[in-house]
Amino acid sequence: MAAAIVFLLTLTAASLGYKKQPPIVVNGPTVIAFFGTVSDVDLKKSPDLHESLADFQLYAKSLKKTLAERGIRFYELNAASFRIKIGTRNSTFRVGKEGVGYYLIAPDKQPRVERGVMTDSDLLRVVDDYFAKAKTGTP
Repeated sequence: MAAAIVFLLTLTAASLGYKKQPPIVVNGPTVIAFFGTVSDVDLKKSPDLHESLADFQLYAKSLKKTLAERGIRFYELNAASFRIKIGTRNSTFRVGKEGVGYYLIAPDKQPRVERGVMTDSDLLRVVDDYFAKAKTGTP
């Protein structure tokens, strides 16, 4: 019985086009902007959620070019979790209840997680602070 349920869940996921995301390979300064998965129904039920997502996307789009010019890789994800690979180490980050934020990482540095939607200028200050410390090796 349990095997049949697992088979059905696997079949359902496959039929919906679900694919496991490949890990984000971190080999330099990286920012991962994340917004948990939301459906159209969720967005219609909550105007605040819809506005948060719109702001999140607007600020992410605005920041992408600036970060690229600084040699910082940028990802924008709508997912409940994502995987990170640094060298031979793999880890998974779960978005959690709040569901929105920014994951900053550099090789040989502990990640920094900022929660909530941030303006592009506010996030840029956080990014500058984190990666300046990453270059100097300070925590």
